[in-house]
Amino acid sequence: MKKAAWMFGCILFIFLFVGCAVSAHDRIDRIVRRNNLVNAIIELDNIISLDPDSYFATLAELRRAELYYELGLEASRAYRANLAVRLFLLSNTDKADENIIGIFDEVIGNLDENQRTENVLLLYNYILRGFYLSPRIPEFRYKRMVLFRELGFDTQMIWEDFKLLYQYFPESDFVQTSSRLVNPFLINDIIDPIFASREHGNSIESIIEALLEIRSYPIEHVHYVNERIADLYIIMAENYVGMRRFLLAESNFLKALQFDASRMEYVGQRLTYVCNMFIEEGNALLLARDIDGAIEAYRRSFDIVPGFDAAVAAIARAEQRRRDIAEAEALFRESTALIRNRENEAALNALIRANRLDPLEIYQRNIAELRITIEIERDPQGYAMRIIEQYRNGALVAAVEEFRDSLFMVWGNQLRDSDWRPGRTIGQNRVEVRYDLLTPETNFYLLWHVNMRERTVTPLNRVTEGLLE
Repeated sequence: MKKAAWMFGCILFIFLFVGCAVSAHDRIDRIVRRNNLVNAIIELDNIISLDPDSYFATLAELRRAELYYELGLEASRAYRANLAVRLFLLSNTDKADENIIGIFDEVIGNLDENQRTENVLLLYNYILRGFYLSPRIPEFRYKRMVLFRELGFDTQMIWEDFKLLYQYFPESDFVQTSSRLVNPFLINDIIDPIFASREHGNSIESIIEALLEIRSYPIEHVHYVNERIADLYIIMAENYVGMRRFLLAESNFLKALQFDASRMEYVGQRLTYVCNMFIEEGNALLLARDIDGAIEAYRRSFDIVPGFDAAVAAIARAEQRRRDIAEAEALFRESTALIRNRENEAALNALIRANRLDPLEIYQRNIAELRITIEIERDPQGYAMRIIEQYRNGALVAAVEEFRDSLFMVWGNQLRDSDWRPGRTIGQNRVEVRYDLLTPETNFYLLWHVNMRERTVTPLNRVTEGLLE
């Protein structure tokens, strides 16, 4: 019972409220018909104040706006511009806004020359700030741009107005008209300063972003902007080349072409240069015997120029180098086995072939040692004499000849000369070499040991020790 009574009370209240609201609106209709708009507005304010969120309050607000608009029209017809503007502002409707703009436009037309410049600009600013969605905004945006130009304002301000005009009213006829105002100064005052700002620390990426924004507006310098963007991508590409980050360089070179296809020849040359840098990198790795690394470097050029001829040839050389190294290693192992079997001639041939395929110090050292071994085995005495003759650039032989000449001056034909006599072999690497000089009074037996492996000569008595002192 209590719940039913409560619901009945609510329904009764609603009906009473609705009835009161309807009665109030009927009363307002009668007031309006008597042309007493001010009192009608007061009555509407009362309805709104009772329940601001109700349906009837919303209707009251809409009707109040219409009445303010009617009052504004009356004030405008009576040439009371200030009052009309205030009433239209209270109306807060699109058509009221258009009337306000019309009043301001009429005021601007009536200003004398002494007041014109400052006041016109103030009125333009007010209209553009207060009624930025009005269909007439493009007209006033353009008019302010013209005034800025006449007054010598910073062209950046004109450019900002143009951007706002296009952003909010891209289909307006004033966009094309305004572009003709902007185009003459756009390169010198807007585009070039942005491009040059990298000299003041701005990043190339931020400059490209700014130029891309300019490019998005309907201007006649799109080609010029594209050229500057291409310049910036080329600058970044060249920087990456200097850092040897070649794939990033290639990416930026290609981006440059997207904006300026006329750079094709230059970009092609630079991309070829980048590919050649990969070839150089690969060559260095190949020299360091890193075959896989070299081939990988060569193949990276294919990401830039598919099937790059120099890379194809370089990869073939690298694979041949791999085979040569493997064959040289096999020949070296073969020579080691031949040496163990005392087949030195065959071992030497294998080492020479290995060194031709892959010149290495170990191969060259073994070739030199094996040649010595073969010569020692073939003719140890002859090899020992060649060491004597070459020892200290022939100084030992010259000293012996000088000593012999000194004895000849004293004894003449009585001097007996045995000449050089390689003797017995001592161990595998040593040979004893003699040279005897006999006189009627004294015999001189010159004796040396020659180390054929180390190519050294050791005197074995005082006479021979003193010869080269």
